[in-house]
Order: sequence, then structure tokens, then C-alpha cells
Amino acid sequence: MSILRVSSERARPAAGTPHRALLLATRIGLPVAIAVVGLVLIVIGHGGTNSPVAVTGLVLIGIAIMVWMLNWMFRMSMESNDEREVEEQARDYYSLHGHWPDEPEE
Repeated sequence: MSILRVSSERARPAAGTPHRALLLATRIGLPVAIAVVGLVLIVIGHGGTNSPVAVTGLVLIGIAIMVWMLNWMFRMSMESNDEREVEEQARDYYSLHGHWPDEPEE
């Protein structure tokens, strides 16, 4: 059983709240919507490389991928912050008790 815990609730709003819906819309809905618009433009432009509409669709798909990746990198950053906080708590515990929290007392 770990003594150290990190409250990651600050990064995850409760289910059913407006903040949670906005978070899901940003993480999932926005990139999907941009990609769908891009696909529609590719279809409208008949997929031709000379069609500015189709090329715009390809650009929008690239933008959708970038939005998704930015969201993913932000989530990885938040997890890294949580891990760093746990490590800091473990160091504080070591300073007080002379052993690591997961080691038995001697």
C-alpha cells in the first residue's frame, strides 16, 4: 500500500459536469470535426491534386492530427507533473523517516 498519493482530480473534472463535456469536446470532438470537414472537402474536390478544395481538405486533416497531438502532449505533461509530485513526496518522506516509503523499517 502506497503512502504517497497525488490528487489528479484537478486535471479531471467530474463526470457529467459542463467542464467535463468541454474537455471531451476539445480532446476528441474538435480533431474529429476538423478531420471530417477535411474529408468532405477532399470528396468535393474529387481528390485531385490540382483542386484547391481537395488540398484544403488535406491541410485540415493535418491540422486535426496536430490538434490531437497537442492534446495528447498536454495530457502526458500533466501525468509527468503527477509523477514528479509523487517523487517529491517520497523524498520528503525519506528526509523525515530515513527510509523510502516502500521499504520496510529496519
